[in-house]
Amino acid sequence: MTAVSRLVMRWLFLLAIAGITAGCVPSKAAQCNKLLEKVNKIRPVAEQFQQEGKNFEAAAKAAGAKNDLQGFKTSAAGSARAFNQLAEKMDDIIQEIQAVDLKDETLAQLKDRYVQNATAVNALFKETTTALTTISQIENSPTGLKQLDQAGRSLTATAGKMNSRVQEENQLVSDFNNYCEVKK
Repeated sequence: MTAVSRLVMRWLFLLAIAGITAGCVPSKAAQCNKLLEKVNKIRPVAEQFQQEGKNFEAAAKAAGAKNDLQGFKTSAAGSARAFNQLAEKMDDIIQEIQAVDLKDETLAQLKDRYVQNATAVNALFKETTTALTTISQIENSPTGLKQLDQAGRSLTATAGKMNSRVQEENQLVSDFNNYCEVKK
């Protein structure tokens, strides 16, 4: 084998090693897809939360129109159970997102922001559960009315906080789409 042939063989060998090594690092697109797969699991939970909120609102209005305290308490208890289940699902999704291994620093930062926002949203789910549980247990008394008022204020405050979390989520989606070059 001539010196030129050996040199060519050495370069081919080095190029093959470089190609194999490069294949070991996930591409940006693969990492984007990996994160997106987990983050997209939040959407159905958020939609269920929103639907359950509408269901409770309708049931509460119907019970209020009939002056039916027991119906109001029953709908609050059912919604509290539903919100608690959604909070448990959210806990699982947050853990899945945290477990995503990303080498890309920008994606890792986006992941951390998603985890932070999802954790804050889940805390709001839990606050809602607590308020609804309180409502489901109130008595028809001055103390019960005071508890109802406090729980109602808590629900109103939680709704306001949820709006700011939705704005943060929209910003996260925009940042993710821009970085991962997602076409709309």
